[in-house]
Amino acid sequence: MVGPVGRLEVLDGATNLIPGRCELWLDIPSGDDTTRAAVADVMAAIDRIAWHLVSGAGHDAMMFNGRTDVGMLFVRSGNAGSVIAA
Repeated sequence: MVGPVGRLEVLDGATNLIPGRCELWLDIPSGDDTTRAAVADVMAAIDRIAWHLVSGAGHDAMMFNGRTDVGMLFVRSGNAGSVIAA
């Protein structure tokens, strides 16, 4: 089974923001019913993975894990983004 991602769109994405939504287009071409039936399994796996993803917003502060306490401060900037200080 081959399933190339032909398009990936990160909505409202910026270098310093975690997007609230990402969309991808997946094409699984097939000439047989077995592969077409497997598409439901692929979609179920995608849903399962997406449901348990966390943002992982730790940035460089993760390097200090266990060595010292770390806090993150999110401050709104003038362009509706955020500045992160760790």
